[in-house]
Amino acid sequence: MSGPNFLRKIDHDGKIQQVAGAFISAPVRLLAVVRQGRKALHQAFSSGISNKFFMETEGLERFVLKEAPPYASSLSFCRASLQFQQHLARSGLLIPEYRSLSDDNTTFHFVLLEDGRERIFTLQRLADGYEFPSLPMIVKGAVDALYSLHTSALSMPNNKLPHYNVFDCVNDLLVQGRIEPEPKLNCQWLRHKTKVLELIKTFSWTVNHYKVQAESVGYFEDIQPVHGDFHLNNLIFSSSGAVSAMLDFDDAKNDNPIQDFARLAVSLCIFSFHIDPQRPLALLPTSMDLPLLLELLAHSKSVEIARIKKGPFPPTLKCIALQMAFIGLLSGMYGTAQLRELRLFRQCWTPDAKNWMP
Repeated sequence: MSGPNFLRKIDHDGKIQQVAGAFISAPVRLLAVVRQGRKALHQAFSSGISNKFFMETEGLERFVLKEAPPYASSLSFCRASLQFQQHLARSGLLIPEYRSLSDDNTTFHFVLLEDGRERIFTLQRLADGYEFPSLPMIVKGAVDALYSLHTSALSMPNNKLPHYNVFDCVNDLLVQGRIEPEPKLNCQWLRHKTKVLELIKTFSWTVNHYKVQAESVGYFEDIQPVHGDFHLNNLIFSSSGAVSAMLDFDDAKNDNPIQDFARLAVSLCIFSFHIDPQRPLALLPTSMDLPLLLELLAHSKSVEIARIKKGPFPPTLKCIALQMAFIGLLSGMYGTAQLRELRLFRQCWTPDAKNWMP
């Protein structure tokens, strides 16, 4: 049901507290405002997809109860979502947010806020460069987790893939990035403007070409939950640089697997070039940073890896290769074995030399 209708039909103070209390078997109180990073979040505010209600237990544990978005209003979808999360957990990919998804009348997501705080703290440590693995290890961990996420999806019994908008989002990103390429390029990259535009044109054509092929063989007819919002700000890393958990799983149909690759690639660019400690990471609009990604692609072949002191150049290229590979996978042009072969992380990071080495 829509946000306004939802609020009219129930007394949210009483009903939401009742539902939340039933989920955790303890008294709860509704919080008027919750601060998360630099944002102040108000109870019952609408994100455009669902209403969110912030709670606190007597033990001061905070969480959010989210009304499920319209596409997840059926229990069958929620059960499929939980089944997929359990399947991922067996593969070592944890989604720690969810505790339960439904009551008798309305479908809810129950999400602990502690994970959000850990996420912000983790990103700050990454940005400051203290007590954390080097950026290449973080990038490798993120791409490994993304690969595992999608191979896990493909290994689900009777797996179904989202039936619409799987390729359109990448095309939309390209269209957005094409509108104003020149003002967004640094002066030293202006000479690559023609090459950047040609990359966009070629990539757009390839996306549309594979989309037609995929549709012609009957993909996208049913729904399977996928993450759909996979970027550095939605990951929690272990001290070794591996991904220990994924957050924000609830956009399972609104977003889609191809967007995972686009968002991760763009967030890597944001991470490298926006490291102001006072600024949230991976929160800038993707349309602002896609030209930056294309700049890297446009001149990457002329850059010697050993000269790159810090930055996501080779991993970003690998993300794009994986993105195109997954499009090929959906259209039947690749198998999972060939996708695995594309994970060519043969470089390692040597802190003393501070260089990429073969």
